[in-house]
Amino acid sequence: MKVNYLSFKGICHALVLTLLSVATLSAQRVNGVVTDAESNEVLPGATIVVKNEGRGTATDSEGKFSLEASEGEVLTVSLVG
Repeated sequence: MKVNYLSFKGICHALVLTLLSVATLSAQRVNGVVTDAESNEVLPGATIVVKNEGRGTATDSEGKFSLEASEGEVLTVSLVG
């Protein structure tokens, strides 16, 4: 009976490690530059948010941003002014 318990425990550990690996791989770093569609000027201070998640960031003085997002998540960009 002890052999079966140790074998089951090993399988559970392998399953947990596999699930953690998959969860880590699903998130990706998204990098970009926000520009005006008409003038192509960079937009510093624009806000980029993952829709329905509350995670977000703002562009720097060169319009650049970096954000963690998973495949299929939608990014929304907004700028006041």
